[in-house]
Amino acid sequence: MNQNRPPGGGLEDLLALQFQDQLAEQDEQTQGLLKAIVDVVDAFGRLLAEGQGENIRLIDQQLKKAVLEQGVELIGIPGESAEPGTHLVTEVRTGTGRPDEEVVEVLQQGYRFRGRVLRPATVIVATQEEAR
Repeated sequence: MNQNRPPGGGLEDLLALQFQDQLAEQDEQTQGLLKAIVDVVDAFGRLLAEGQGENIRLIDQQLKKAVLEQGVELIGIPGESAEPGTHLVTEVRTGTGRPDEEVVEVLQQGYRFRGRVLRPATVIVATQEEAR
């Protein structure tokens, strides 16, 4: 390392900032791509729910595997606790015997990538209170 270069503001710092900017841009591009892909994953899921065939099931499994291997996390799993930043609650059900805010049904899967929510899960949750 060059002893004559003053700390901070040197070439290394400039290169580090440029590298960070490139990583941030790549991260935004990746998130955009993943948002498009998760919509396709959901479309396959809807076709499967309608009984559209085994070939679609295989493609659905391959696509989900590819997305999960890239670091995408699923949000909205029955039994988990709904959280405001990751779950969009569209209905609250009583009489389920489950704790308050527990997800009882997932209407649309949510996805997270590197700690950022790509899309919140749309869910139905339980409550112990009677609706007013």
